[in-house]
Amino acid sequence: MNVQIAPDLTGTLTNYAFGQLFDLDNSDQLFPSGVVLEFVQNDGLRFTSDNTATVDSSTGIVSYIWSSTESDRLQALGLPSQNHRAEWTFTVPGGTIERVQFFDVAIAPLITRITDTDVVNEVSVLAGVRERVSGNVTSGTTTTVVDTQNLLRFESGRFDGSQIHVNGEWKRVLTFDGETGTLTLASPLDSAASRDYRLEMSYNYAISAAFLKIQRLLSQKFDGLYGQLIDGIDIQEAHLHKACELACRDRATDNPMLYDALANEQGKRFTEAMTMLEAKVSKSVSDAEGKGLVGGTLTFTTSWTK
Repeated sequence: MNVQIAPDLTGTLTNYAFGQLFDLDNSDQLFPSGVVLEFVQNDGLRFTSDNTATVDSSTGIVSYIWSSTESDRLQALGLPSQNHRAEWTFTVPGGTIERVQFFDVAIAPLITRITDTDVVNEVSVLAGVRERVSGNVTSGTTTTVVDTQNLLRFESGRFDGSQIHVNGEWKRVLTFDGETGTLTLASPLDSAASRDYRLEMSYNYAISAAFLKIQRLLSQKFDGLYGQLIDGIDIQEAHLHKACELACRDRATDNPMLYDALANEQGKRFTEAMTMLEAKVSKSVSDAEGKGLVGGTLTFTTSWTK
């Protein structure tokens, strides 16, 4: 699925390409020593070239400053348009690696607008049956809690937005790394995390899964047109019902009759909401252009192995 951007960006914008290269001979992790980025129109015309990106040698994060020059050029391409290319050339030991990322110039990139509160407001019974996980802190700081005994079985992001009780304090979990069992807190504790903890999960995992499902459906059904005629507001109702459906199905083992019925109802409403997008996509491009533009971001995700 192509990256979607809106061209009316002001000033400069920093974007990131995350990548890592492994030296298989000695298992060392290597990062590119240099990166050049070129932008190519869908008709083959290169409209910028030799754009130097910077590499953080400690994290491998590659950043590029998206300036008003590129923004003006995108605006001139017209709205909407598809399949422009960003060509990355990474300098690595022994040569270079090239990667191509396609992107569309859209009215508005799809973004997540549904929150945990929206889910429990829609299906109130979910408020009292949040999944709870407890364990002992393996190691920790004032902003991290690590449990390598109980948390490694969960995928990354599973506890994002959840509440944690540790050191006698309630804190919100900002991110969760399933590879290391590390919870990063949104605000610091009074002292380094220790002893036991208790997690009360949010439904952000269901929200994220629902969003990805909608993206796939739109891409398959409308062949890229959703990037031109559909934005986050348009899919908000469908997104809510799919997130509620997934959350209810996740609780079905507790009370199958109740949660299966709730999930089926939310699934039905999701289907109805998605059907409503048919008419919107059938509109002409000129109709879409009347909506005006909104700001957006350009994010490239690139990974490779030697």
